[in-house]
This record gives sequence, structure tokens and C-alpha cells, in this order.
Amino acid sequence: NLGYSTGTDLGHAIDLELKVDDVTSMTAKAAFSTEQGNNQMSVDADIPGLPLRVLNGFTEGTIGFDGNLKGNLHFRGTMQAPQLNGELAFDNASVDVVMIGTRFGLDSKNITINNGRLTFNDYRFTAPNRTTLVANGTVTLTPFDRMGMNMTITGRNFEVMNVGKNETSLLY
Repeated sequence: NLGYSTGTDLGHAIDLELKVDDVTSMTAKAAFSTEQGNNQMSVDADIPGLPLRVLNGFTEGTIGFDGNLKGNLHFRGTMQAPQLNGELAFDNASVDVVMIGTRFGLDSKNITINNGRLTFNDYRFTAPNRTTLVANGTVTLTPFDRMGMNMTITGRNFEVMNVGKNETSLLY
């Protein structure tokens, strides 16, 4: 469902409800201005459970996603001076990297977003052999022209590939 209206504080408003299999997966409310010299925006998104499998249609079978994404996002300001805040978490989620035959589990810990910076605190990726990579640090998303990353990733005996030798294996 998509709704559009005018006459808000910023001029225009959009309400969005995304359903997957008749279940509400995300709602968003946005307001924006089209006045000359005023490019202010406001977006609030609530994600009660977005199935990651919807991404599979865009990966051409190279990567498979499973589980759900939950959380909320709040965007204020302009594209030149954005303020992005919120919290995201994966629920029973995994990523299957087909070419190396490995499925990695994703931690269910919250990833906070504060002023455009995602923070990972002991965030774990789990390999098929049940060992983990642990990520600590930040990913800076805004301002968009200065994205960056400051991460430490540690692990021991982490199984990266889980594919046997066969006629189509490039790596094994």
C-alpha cells in the first residue's frame, strides 16, 4: 500500500506499507519539501520482520538469504547533511555463499545506528563448523561522501569454504 498527500509541515507526505505473503513486513512514513532552497526530509521506518529471502531475486543464485530483518530507521535532514538513527537486528538469519558452498549464520544482536554510524559490539558470524568470527567497530554511512569503516574482526578455525572437489569446483 502506498499513500501520498500534501499539506504537511514539509509539504508532501508518503505512507508505505510493504507486505510479504500478506504479512506486514515494513511500514514507513516520509515527508519532504519540493520548495526551492528547502530540501528537508523526514523518514521513519518500522521493520517488524522483513523476510531476507526477498533479496534472493536480485542475487541470480550466487548468494541466498534466509531469516528476517527487524528494527527501525529514522532519517532527518537533507541528503547533503543527513541524520540517520535506528536499530537493526537479524532474526534466525543466514547467508548462503553458493560458489564456496558455505552458509554463514548472522548474529541476532542489535546493530545500533547513531548519527549515521552502525556499531558492532561482539557481533558474530557463525560458520558450518560452529566457530565464529567476531566483529567489533563501526561502519560510517553518513555523510554519504565520507563513508568508512573501522572494524576489528577476530576468529580461530573459522570454516570459510565447505565444498568438496568436483568437476565444477574452482575452489575446494
